[in-house]
Formats: sequence, C-alpha cells, structure tokens
Amino acid sequence: MIADILALPEDVSTIRAMLSFAVLQLIQQRVKDIHAASTVPAYQEQLLKMGFKETKGAYPMFHYRIDSPVFKAAEEPGSWFLGKGDHDWDQYPLAR
Repeated sequence: MIADILALPEDVSTIRAMLSFAVLQLIQQRVKDIHAASTVPAYQEQLLKMGFKETKGAYPMFHYRIDSPVFKAAEEPGSWFLGKGDHDWDQYPLAR
C-alpha cells in the first residue's frame, strides 16, 4: 500500500520520482499487488499514467487545503519525524 505522498501538486517530476521509487522497491520485494489512493488530482493523474487502475471504493482519508498555514509549516526543514507506525492502512483490508 502506498499510503503517503508529500509533494507539491505542480511538481510532477517529484511526484513521478517518488511513485517510481516506491513501485520499484515493492517490485524488488516481490509484492504481488500495489494499492494507492489520493484525493489530490495531480497525484491521481500520475498514478493513472503509471498504470494504476481506478477503482471505486471507500477509503478512509482526510485531506485539507494544501495552501493552508499547516501545510506551509510542514515544508520547513526538520518539521517531520516519520516512523513505521505513522499509518494504519494495512489494517483496513482486515476490517472489511
């Protein structure tokens, strides 16, 4: 599951690089299925261009305006600390 992408929507090259890296890593690990979801149209467009297929489903997501002050603060160097426990997308298939 590709759970997070953090790139400016107009930065297509970074979006593509991040997605390509993730897909390559998963393929090298012999993952059989890769799922991704996003409410950001620019991310959706790149996923489709990379061969992902759109499906209908309810994904529990929250998305706020990218031009908000919170997002601006997230761009500051050193403002992020992410660990392996920062998402729980892997739990949703078990709940269905």
